[in-house]
Amino acid sequence: MHQDTLYLSVYKKLLAILGSKCDDDDECQFFFDSATGVLEVEQALHLTYSDVNDADALSPTCELYTSYLAKSVYSQPLSVGIAAILPCFTIYKAVGDFILAQPQVEGNPYQDWINTYGGEEFAQSTARAVEIANRHASLCDDATLEKMNAAFIKASKLEWMFWDSAFNKEEWVI
Repeated sequence: MHQDTLYLSVYKKLLAILGSKCDDDDECQFFFDSATGVLEVEQALHLTYSDVNDADALSPTCELYTSYLAKSVYSQPLSVGIAAILPCFTIYKAVGDFILAQPQVEGNPYQDWINTYGGEEFAQSTARAVEIANRHASLCDDATLEKMNAAFIKASKLEWMFWDSAFNKEEWVI
């Protein structure tokens, strides 16, 4: 979970930036609350499982993923930035739900993580993120909608690559 902690240190900032770009007060508050949730709850949860210090570096894939998200949030229309960050919500929720549905193992050291991402509070946040993305998609022209779809697909692939790189303990080769 080491790279996950480093990833979240970037992701929370991108959520706050999305919040600052929103015209709708409720959407603005959602993204600020989500960033705060990462900062206060999720970040603490991940620090339970890993020892991270400021000298630690993002793996190549983690850097690629966070750079792509930052590019999408900073330089694309708000709707595209929202589409790019959405896979983190939806994939974490799907994985949390899947693991939570499996027989529970007594003393599982990752049970807090499973409960967080398989829990009702995260389900509500994920549903709200999807609702916001869908609202923005409904207001887009076809070209922007295509960019939203492409951003969602690419970020989904990068999410998979990110977890694969963490599983394989990817490091910089030079």
